[in-house]
Amino acid sequence: MSVVETCLQENVEAGLPTPIFTQILARRAEFAFVVVRKLHQALPDSDLFTRVFAVALKAIHNSTTQFRQALVTADMDYYRSLLRIIYISLNAAAKQQKYSQEFGILVVDLLDIVVAKGFKDLAQAAHQQPARANPQDIALVTGILQAALRIKDTDKIHYKLVTHLHENQTIRAATTLFSWAEQLTTNEEDPVYGELSVLFLLELSSVPVIAEQLALENILELLTSTTLAARIREGVTYLSHPRLHAIWYRGLLPLALNLLANIGIRYGREIIAFLKYFNPQIRVAMVDAWKSKQSTVVVLPAVNECVGIAMILAIVQKLGGKQELTTGVNLDTSTIIEGVDYFLTHRNYLKSLVSATSVEEEEMRTRGSEEEGGLVERVVNGLVTLQGLLTDDSEE
Repeated sequence: MSVVETCLQENVEAGLPTPIFTQILARRAEFAFVVVRKLHQALPDSDLFTRVFAVALKAIHNSTTQFRQALVTADMDYYRSLLRIIYISLNAAAKQQKYSQEFGILVVDLLDIVVAKGFKDLAQAAHQQPARANPQDIALVTGILQAALRIKDTDKIHYKLVTHLHENQTIRAATTLFSWAEQLTTNEEDPVYGELSVLFLLELSSVPVIAEQLALENILELLTSTTLAARIREGVTYLSHPRLHAIWYRGLLPLALNLLANIGIRYGREIIAFLKYFNPQIRVAMVDAWKSKQSTVVVLPAVNECVGIAMILAIVQKLGGKQELTTGVNLDTSTIIEGVDYFLTHRNYLKSLVSATSVEEEEMRTRGSEEEGGLVERVVNGLVTLQGLLTDDSEE
């Protein structure tokens, strides 16, 4: 670990590099990242990573202006390695039961410079430097946010983050990026920034105090007023439009669920309006896809989509919105109940239909279909959850 600290400290003490030394600093940081990754694989619970985190953040903090310029211009070779080191270090720190006051202060600084300001700068780069911008940098910042929010007893940090987000108008930057996603890619069918921006908002919505802020800024209304949402509303599946379907089931649905869970009945009208708007897509997922038992394929994203919809519907009904759902969504769940029951009573047939949709899912499948964490097991568990939600609904 001292090797990593030495490499990063050398970069800090070197000051602002002349162009000829920039590559040396980038390679030194990349080497430090490789070492940190190997150490994390061997010692994932070590408390030594807090020291590495401090030095890596110091390297950014001491050149904040240059860091933000690198974000805007998409010149991220050096700083990308530092952010990766910070991401790994935070994941290690999240496993610790306690942390020092100094560490908490550093996390607040991180959330200001890297998350609140950093996301906004990366969104600007996507607009101004679309050919050079790397979407994975936004995914990395979102991962850092997720890791920071997993650190225990961070309520004070959450309130500081709200302030930083407000001061930098980061939420508006995310919604703007979502609305422009189709124009920022050469492939109309792959609006990657739409998924990245909504996943960033999803992470924020997991914190109750930030969920309140998102609600005040009418986040669902802003997102549903975009052309991207209009395309999803028409009805998409994983097979027809993978990216649009991912934006819907990985982003918009969980975002609505988080807001409903964290705010409660006060957000009921907005959630019902959301469900009414996406009624055509909900019908595709909950009715059309289940009309025939002779399916050619069953995929985890489709199962997760149905579970997400069913959860929101169940909560809204518990909060007293059944009548409004009946008039606005008017969903007959008998078809999907019949289809789910059929698959769960014909497990071998279901197993033959389950298909992987990503490298990660393919790895799940190689673990063994019935093993814990296996792809078939996840599909079955999702269907069991869906069966319970729909059965409870039908009995009311």
